[in-house]
Amino acid sequence: MAKTLSVVIDIDPGIDDAVALLLVWASPELNILGITTVSGSVELEVCSSLLQNGYIRE
Repeated sequence: MAKTLSVVIDIDPGIDDAVALLLVWASPELNILGITTVSGSVELEVCSSLLQNGYIRE
C-alpha cells in the first residue's frame, strides 16, 4: 500500500485551482488537512466565499 502525503492547499478559487482540487480529492496518495485562500483576480473575501459556498451553483 502506498503512503499518503498530508497537504494543505493554498488557492485562489479560479478554474485552474478548481481542477487542481478535483485532482487532489481524487488522489488516494494525498490527504487534505486544510484549504486556505489567497486573493487572485478578485478580492480575498470573494475568494473565500467561493470556496465556502462551492464553485457550482444550481
